[in-house]
Amino acid sequence: MATYNAHGVSGWVPAIISLFSLVVTAVLIHRNADPGIISAASVWTAVVSVVAVLFLIFAAQFDAWRKERIRAEKAETRLVPRMRIDHPQQQFWGLEERRGSSGMGYYFQVFNLSDAESLESVSAHLVSMEPDELKILPLPLHIRHKDWRTVEASINPGSSGGFDIATGPDHDTTAQGMVIPCITDGDRGIVNVARIPNARYRLKIRVTAKDCPPQDLDLELWVENNFLRCVPRQIFAMGATS
Repeated sequence: MATYNAHGVSGWVPAIISLFSLVVTAVLIHRNADPGIISAASVWTAVVSVVAVLFLIFAAQFDAWRKERIRAEKAETRLVPRMRIDHPQQQFWGLEERRGSSGMGYYFQVFNLSDAESLESVSAHLVSMEPDELKILPLPLHIRHKDWRTVEASINPGSSGGFDIATGPDHDTTAQGMVIPCITDGDRGIVNVARIPNARYRLKIRVTAKDCPPQDLDLELWVENNFLRCVPRQIFAMGATS
């Protein structure tokens, strides 16, 4: 759709009208026209000038309103949630996977709610932890089904991507303790696990994506009867008070 810019014509349109008025008046005088005709021409050119100025004022106001409306619509679009974070889900593995023991883990899915636009630069970071046993926050979390160097992903419209939260025991007494699958790059190279003592933790995970407001996931994480547990804090609080 073509757009109209009132500021682009507000200068030269009145100038053209004024020049046209002078030329008409000069021609009529040169031809010794009737004074009434000259007077009428002057009146009509004045009327045209006033109408043109009023139109330009209206057009300029409309142009300013349109630009402000476009800015507001863009701001509203950025604030509309384009992604949804699901509750933590469990995963298990057995001895047949040859990890040294059986075990379990938790992960969550990020859903792209858009019908046409991809979510770009999607990442998840552990931003707070109580008690903080890591001392290296914020910590990028591992993306499921990706290599252990990738910290951002793209999610197609109507699709989802997963991020690991933690792994731990599933009643197997030989299983190792709690682990946060992560990606940290330091002087010792890429480190992919952060081990933490068995305790009760409050976690805050922040999910970000390009042109999207960030969303937080608040979790309770602990080991109970040698079994890893992870639930949203709202659900945990409701269960504790019931």
